[in-house]
Amino acid sequence: MTQSAFRFGAEAVYPISHAGPDPRFSESLVNSVAALLVGYGYPPFAARRRRG
Repeated sequence: MTQSAFRFGAEAVYPISHAGPDPRFSESLVNSVAALLVGYGYPPFAARRRRG
């Protein structure tokens, strides 16, 4: 067991399950972060289709 896992009481399990849409992350915020990353030289993000 790692030191940080011991501190928090559980081992990390990956991949982390997706709990669904998070209202804190609006489409505008996600697009702004994507544009910022592209400005720093990361490759452009491909558009993802929404499920539902």
